Amino acid sequence: DNCVVVQKNFLSFFGMKMKEGEWIMNRGTYDVVVNETGARALNIPALSGRPILVDSKETNRTPYRVSGIIADYHYCPMQYGVQKTFFVFQDNAQAAQDCMGFRYFYVKIRPENTSQALSHVAAVYQKYDKDEVIDEQRIVELTELMNLFNRPEKTMFGIFLLLASLCIIISSYGIYALVSLSAEQRKKEIAIRKVNGALFLHILRLFLKEYTWMALIGNAVALPLGYLFIRQWLDTYAYRTPFYGWLLPLVFLLTCSIVMLAVARQVWVAIRQSPVNAIKE
Repeated sequence: DNCVVVQKNFLSFFGMKMKEGEWIMNRGTYDVVVNETGARALNIPALSGRPILVDSKETNRTPYRVSGIIADYHYCPMQYGVQKTFFVFQDNAQAAQDCMGFRYFYVKIRPENTSQALSHVAAVYQKYDKDEVIDEQRIVELTELMNLFNRPEKTMFGIFLLLASLCIIISSYGIYALVSLSAEQRKKEIAIRKVNGALFLHILRLFLKEYTWMALIGNAVALPLGYLFIRQWLDTYAYRTPFYGWLLPLVFLLTCSIVMLAVARQVWVAIRQSPVNAIKE
């Protein structure tokens, strides 16, 4: 579980919303706010105002009181689900003892004052610096942190896009070369059919019958395997885009279009040749 020690203006500073109850008040009690995921995990019908007992050797400690529920927000990369999180005040000595971890100071600045604000923060930081944090991690922008979270996904997207483009180019070239070879080997047949009155569409239909079956068999093997791979990859993310079924017919139509264009191109080149020269060769 995550326990976050915050100051009183934490809610308004980040513009978060309360789902139920009120923000931490500490009116003679040790108040705590829990997120929606934590509320569901605690499984208490009426959560606000209920006490929470912390496992400890101390028997005379004051129990925490849930003052409210805060709406869930994402603080990790999207492949990890939101965990139950508790918020307590910084001036609560008991809470500070229970919630150990790193301390962060958040500064909100205007975009036009970025350089001046960062310089001022760096100067203030130097006054209290104990060399406990490396220079690169002393001041981190939240946008930079979010980009760091999403960097693996962006890199993976670029790799997949490159591989997909290369596969399409290589397969298209292979189909084009195969149709070219077949048209070259059957150019006498094409010439004889042309002399006997066959039109472009008649000859095109002969070639499409052969290569359409190849496209159907290839899609029958590749599409189920691709679907299983994508589903297994998406299952590694707690939050993911849905897989739309219309993508599979779209891929099928795309591959069939590539085959039809390659076949039509080669048939058109073959039928434009002189039948006399084709038969002589």
